[in-house]
Amino acid sequence: MKKAIAILLIAAVAAICTENSYRFLILGDRTGGPRPGIMTAIVNKCLEINPAPEFFLDVGDHIAGYTSDSSEIAKQWAEAKTFYKPLADKMKWYAVAGNHDISYPSMIESWKREMGEPDYSFEYKGDYYIVLNNALWSSADNMEKVQFDWLKKELVAAKNRRHVFVFYHIPMWKESPNEKSMDKLHNLFKDDVDYVICGHYHALLYGKRGRVQYITLGSSGGAASNRKADGTSYQYMIVDVKEGAIKPVVLTMTGDTLPLTETATKEWTAIEEFETKGFVFQSKPYDVNVKGKNISLSLEVNNKTSSSKKCFLQWEYAKAGDWKIMPETLTIEAKPNKKQEVQFKATASLLNNLPKLKAQFIVEGDTFSAGALPRFERGFPVAKVEKSAVVNIDGTLDEKVWKTFIQDQRNSFGNGTDASDSTCFTLAYDKENLYIAFKAYDSDSAGMVIQTKEGVRDAVTMAEESIRLYHSLNSSSEKFWQINVAAGNAITDMLVERSAEMFTNRPEWSGVDAFKVIRNSTGWQGEIKIPWKALGAQGAESLRMNVRRDKDSKGRRTFYQEPFLRDPQTFPLFELGK
Repeated sequence: MKKAIAILLIAAVAAICTENSYRFLILGDRTGGPRPGIMTAIVNKCLEINPAPEFFLDVGDHIAGYTSDSSEIAKQWAEAKTFYKPLADKMKWYAVAGNHDISYPSMIESWKREMGEPDYSFEYKGDYYIVLNNALWSSADNMEKVQFDWLKKELVAAKNRRHVFVFYHIPMWKESPNEKSMDKLHNLFKDDVDYVICGHYHALLYGKRGRVQYITLGSSGGAASNRKADGTSYQYMIVDVKEGAIKPVVLTMTGDTLPLTETATKEWTAIEEFETKGFVFQSKPYDVNVKGKNISLSLEVNNKTSSSKKCFLQWEYAKAGDWKIMPETLTIEAKPNKKQEVQFKATASLLNNLPKLKAQFIVEGDTFSAGALPRFERGFPVAKVEKSAVVNIDGTLDEKVWKTFIQDQRNSFGNGTDASDSTCFTLAYDKENLYIAFKAYDSDSAGMVIQTKEGVRDAVTMAEESIRLYHSLNSSSEKFWQINVAAGNAITDMLVERSAEMFTNRPEWSGVDAFKVIRNSTGWQGEIKIPWKALGAQGAESLRMNVRRDKDSKGRRTFYQEPFLRDPQTFPLFELGK
């Protein structure tokens, strides 16, 4: 019975197609953590649509990607096409390139072999469709001029058409299409485009800016929470087009419709933000000697939704006996559009094996679960290099600036379980450069795992003794720089760009001007020099910085910040240039 109702619902969306009217279908992301059976179930639903669509598009992410192995890419495409084949056998398929499909510039050729040009357009019954490849950029500011000029030319060709649709994968907006990141493209779209349709977020979003309606379609198979309350249900879209009217309808696997309203989008986004960012512990200084001490933990609860949320809080311990926190369970009422603090008292034997606070709340029958860890930061010294001083990047750490500040900071970095394996850090700066020095103590220096050859750049692996530096200018939250330096005197440096919750690595950035690592009987140590201009700064600026040490020989990782977070907004702040 439910199946029959769903088919009747779909059929009722539009009138029977005429010569100047038609119906088409849009599928969401298939990958990004594909869920078994979901894509097949949605395709089967689409095959039941009556009247049938005349063609279909998708919003990208057909394969897992993120590999440069051509044979593996071909294998992934062969598998992916089996999912789309039942529909492609019945109607024309227009594909959009996603970040999984073109993860690196080298993957553009594989897309062309499998699907054709990644930027293209087509006409249908007097309407114009533009498909844009933005898989390698999440900001229009990073769009190459040749592609931007191509898009402008296509929009000129689209003028005076009955309807104009634009498709690309990464939306560049989340709260509203009025976000500044949309300005450059919207200024091109604002006079002639009717709909801009994207994917990427695995959640349904809708917004209108001027005449242009922006839709981000949720997942048709990639990982999603599958909740109607926040638009993450597995879904697809049917669009009926006729003279003077476009009627899009988003359907879930169960035949329910999801509303395309800005109010719903705003509330869905607020619910998601409450789940992912609504429970945050305030950072505390790291104290190695915590055994038996009382620790005060302050939790900030920030509910930006339009209604109160009753939240059940419960502590979960990673290892019994390491921590004791009171109260262990608590129910609170999170008021709408309010921040509030919740206090806990804790005792710990060591600042590792951090406990996790689990928070649950219910919206429209769907259960949402959030998690929060206490946050601890260690300190390490910062020095300003005098005008007459010279820092030689030779790994010896014999300059005055290092002798004054590095000393023996045992336990300044590490979980305190083995003082001989501590890691010590110092920052220094002048008006032109940022300098980083470190000592990585090792009780088994002869057993260190070294894989990358000395002096090699951009080849440091996870499976070797290394230190990873993450730093961002305090003024920037959308990008950070990552440097992986290995005990074998090798380095990888890259720019990491952030779009929503996604991170894109840009290995072409080579901002490290000089580096040197040396090994000795106590472990290894090194120096790094980075010009401020390589970070886009005019001179010394305050930095946000996080550090991690991978000790592969013992399978251990130690962190400057507990817990380790790869989000530039959470990096501890170092005041420089004041």
